Amino acid sequence: MGEQLTSWTRTPPKTWGAFYVRVTQEESVKADLSIPNQIARAREVAKARGWTDFQIYVEPRHVSAECWTDKRPALRRLVEDIEAGRVTAVCARHTDRLWRSSEVQTRLLQ
Repeated sequence: MGEQLTSWTRTPPKTWGAFYVRVTQEESVKADLSIPNQIARAREVAKARGWTDFQIYVEPRHVSAECWTDKRPALRRLVEDIEAGRVTAVCARHTDRLWRSSEVQTRLLQ
């Protein structure tokens, strides 16, 4: 299971903002795109936006952009939280963290 990082330490709030973090094999060698750097940047963005309640969804390993939620557990949890009304906003380093194909984009935005 992927790492989950939250801004809260006890009972989760009713809603929160979300960050989605993943790397591909090609990116894993670039320090500025590493998981730790994306997590640090997510925390900076949350602070800049005044988000006190947020969760960072981190994929546990290198995943392909073409894979759907059966291969991306953090994305699956994010989609489940969105569908349940818990997530009110989603941020990622770039939209290609979430999708690269119009099919995946359409499925996520529905």
